[in-house]
Amino acid sequence: MKFIENVILKLKEKKIEKYVLILDNLSCHKTQEIFNLYNEKKINVLFNSPYLSNWNCIELAFRALKKNIIVNYLAA
Repeated sequence: MKFIENVILKLKEKKIEKYVLILDNLSCHKTQEIFNLYNEKKINVLFNSPYLSNWNCIELAFRALKKNIIVNYLAA
């Protein structure tokens, strides 16, 4: 919750009024407490479809990292 609140503060500091948070389906993103925060702060949230790792941003980062490790390993 603290992370989401900090993101909202940063957006407000930059005078960004319209935004959508795109989140994966991690259970902590979907608790009643966090849904209350989304509603209270009027946060638009879009959840990724479950089990679609090609659309999950962290999976793209992991894929790039793995590729980099393999390339460096083969070059050594």
